[in-house]
Amino acid sequence: MADQAHVAILMQGENSWNKWRQLHLSIQPDFVGANLSGQILSWTDLNRGDFTQANLSGTDMRGANLTQAALREADLSGADLGGVDLNRANLSKANLRGANFYEAGPIQADFTEADLSGAVFVQAALTGAILNKAKLHGADLSEADLSEADLSNADLRGAILTQSSLIEADLNGTNLSGADLSMAHMVGINLREANLSGANLSKANFSGISLSRKNIPHPSTANLTDANFKGANLSEADLRGVDLSGIDLSAAILDGAIFDEKNRPYKS
Repeated sequence: MADQAHVAILMQGENSWNKWRQLHLSIQPDFVGANLSGQILSWTDLNRGDFTQANLSGTDMRGANLTQAALREADLSGADLGGVDLNRANLSKANLRGANFYEAGPIQADFTEADLSGAVFVQAALTGAILNKAKLHGADLSEADLSEADLSNADLRGAILTQSSLIEADLNGTNLSGADLSMAHMVGINLREANLSGANLSKANFSGISLSRKNIPHPSTANLTDANFKGANLSEADLRGVDLSGIDLSAAILDGAIFDEKNRPYKS
């Protein structure tokens, strides 16, 4: 249960809470299970706060410091987290449906199995974030930095990732069907068993990527059905054994790309 004294001080507003926090840095704020729905908590110092299973739906937390905060199984649906610092926070299994993370960061946080459907991460800094098995269906991650992020087995169906950075990200088993990855930077990513059916990958940079049998024992498991690679940079990509039938490779950069005889898109 939450410490009601902590809740009472927080309800007094940003200035009162931050002054108290500066005088009690050694104390971990306790909001376990608290109902803070709809509250204005913007610019508050909530680092190391414990919000496990708390109700923060619709809360205004813009610019708040949530470094190392515990938000496991918390309800943050519809919350405004623009510009928030969630570095090393734990949001595993949290409900973040429709939450706003515009320009938030750094967010090297744990979102394992969190529900982020329809969330907005435009220009957010998610470098190294853990999004394993997270639900990101329909989320807007345009221009977000997801470099080295773990998106393995995540649900990104219909997500918007235009101009996002996915350099060396782990997309093993990720469902990207119908996602918009146009102009995304995807150098060095892992797409083993990923589903890219119907995805828009036009002008995306895949240079040096390997989709071959070496990385995908059964290339058919990397579903590229009807994917649009128009204008994509696939220079030096290893595409041996990958089914490229029905894929739009028009104007794609294929310098140094490796094919086998069965899937070569042109005759030498």
